[in-house]
Amino acid sequence: MATLVVRGKGENYVRLRMDGLLNPMTSYVNIRINNSTTGAGSANLNSGGGTDDGGATYYSDEWTSSNLSPSTFYNFSASVETTRVYWYYTSTTTSASTAPPPAPSTPSLSVVPSTTSAVLYASWTDAASNYTLQWRVSGSGSAYSNYNTTGTSYTISGLLEATQYEVRVQGYDCNANGCSYSLWDYEYPTTVSERPLNWSWYTSKTSGTNFNITATEWNAFCGRINEFRVYKGLSNYSFTSAVSGNNAQASQINQARTAINAMSPPTSVPSSVSGGGNCLPSTVNGLRDSLNSVA
Repeated sequence: MATLVVRGKGENYVRLRMDGLLNPMTSYVNIRINNSTTGAGSANLNSGGGTDDGGATYYSDEWTSSNLSPSTFYNFSASVETTRVYWYYTSTTTSASTAPPPAPSTPSLSVVPSTTSAVLYASWTDAASNYTLQWRVSGSGSAYSNYNTTGTSYTISGLLEATQYEVRVQGYDCNANGCSYSLWDYEYPTTVSERPLNWSWYTSKTSGTNFNITATEWNAFCGRINEFRVYKGLSNYSFTSAVSGNNAQASQINQARTAINAMSPPTSVPSSVSGGGNCLPSTVNGLRDSLNSVA
């Protein structure tokens, strides 16, 4: 029995053949294959012959239906008219989908963390017409945040400080019938801690006048020093807490000096103070200025 078979296909073509046609070839007055979807058809295939993959003899030429769209389903039909023994007419059908466009090459991803804030600067090589950039906290298993673009760079903001992220990019090319996708390329950058705000005393400390620092104000200042230390990758310093109603101790001033000096501030810390001496506005303002100079 005559059977229409698909012999191969690509993005823009499907190659077909009639199998099961036996000698003599002159018995077939009309063998025709049609693309039922587009209406295109072959000329009469009533000559030629060859051997199929299994060694059996066939007596029809192959026909290629061309100028097709990628990733598209098509229907095909064939008709056979013969004079062998008696006249008869038979028809057969098949279908096939063309191949999708070739997948684009994988874009090469680069992710650079900001040095001052929890921001990642992502860029990638130009390998496709469209891209999907995704990110999430590394190892979290949570859903990805998603950004689609035709460009090759993006600034990822709104992230957690001092946190490792999984970032990936994929390229894809599309036509009216579908898309082809590249493999993903991954990076695992870590965001920095954002720089704490500069410190300001609750009330000004002016040279030549008496001044007061409350226990709450001093303890908050020590807390800000520790925020800067964490930002610079250091551990919290163990400060002696100020207590309301108690006099400030020279050791507390020197603790602040030591904790700030460990961050190598561009503005030097003031000199240490001794017990029984005076703590001048220049000393506490010098501690403030040295802390605020930490980049």
